[in-house]
Amino acid sequence: GYWIFYTEEGKLSSKGNFIDNKEEGIWFFEAKTNVPKHVSHYVGGVLHGITYIYDEQTGKIQKVFFNNGEPIF
Repeated sequence: GYWIFYTEEGKLSSKGNFIDNKEEGIWFFEAKTNVPKHVSHYVGGVLHGITYIYDEQTGKIQKVFFNNGEPIF
């Protein structure tokens, strides 16, 4: 499977529609409402902080903490 990004509320976000790719974060639009949601944080160019992701293999949304680019499940 592959990762699909979800918001904190569990709504699907479109990875293809990001509006900001700066070091401090990536913003995604919700697929249905086009409301931007902040789902990933970057520090020093690497993922750091909480990201909500959906695993197609398990069908579950997971809250993943990234510590300097390393995922901690």
